[in-house]
Amino acid sequence: MSYDEKLAERIRKAVASREGVTERGCSAGARSFSMGACSAALSKNELMVRVGPDRDAAALAEPHVRPMDFTGRPARGYVFVGQAAFGRDSALETWISRGADFVSGLPPKPAPQPRRMRER
Repeated sequence: MSYDEKLAERIRKAVASREGVTERGCSAGARSFSMGACSAALSKNELMVRVGPDRDAAALAEPHVRPMDFTGRPARGYVFVGQAAFGRDSALETWISRGADFVSGLPPKPAPQPRRMRER
């Protein structure tokens, strides 16, 4: 398993009262929690939170927070939060709320268009 199942359960409890939250698997076995768009994800024992490009500098100034960077180029608006930053359930809920607040302000995603079969 590529993520901390106990932490996943804590996140499930933190989002249980929110409407429209879905959970699904991501690449490399991570878990994603979405409200129409990804607001938070769990990778190993860290939380990825989508705080938005206008709020990432403030988030990065906090202890145990680093840029989300898989390729050598940090993704604006996304941060990794280390477990030391959300040891208490109230702190975890605060980080979950940050992601949910940003995503709730985004326009709805358009419905996917069905793919047409190519003729041979």
